[in-house]
Amino acid sequence: MEHINNLGEAVEVLRNKLGGAVPLSLVAVFLAVANCAEKGTTHDQLSKITGISQPVVSRLVKSLTVYYDKRGQLTGDGLLENYPDPWETRRFRTRLTEEGIKLASQLSGLFK
Repeated sequence: MEHINNLGEAVEVLRNKLGGAVPLSLVAVFLAVANCAEKGTTHDQLSKITGISQPVVSRLVKSLTVYYDKRGQLTGDGLLENYPDPWETRRFRTRLTEEGIKLASQLSGLFK
């Protein structure tokens, strides 16, 4: 029963950080990136890990990064960042930002 309580706390931490309802698919993408450590991962790999289609993964990753919207305003959660793939110049990899690392560490601490 303790793990159920911890899971509830983890969901609450995510809701507070992300501001409201948090789709399970968003949680899955964040946790998958967190599990890939410093080397990051591609959207294609995230799609395979999570079972979520690549276009949806791309939208979820975008919402977890910081980007300029159509009005030129910064938006997004700032938990992930995209960077050029050093092995394949036509694609990008995704990894946690410092803020994302802090959140992943906080969530991990709930289950120890």
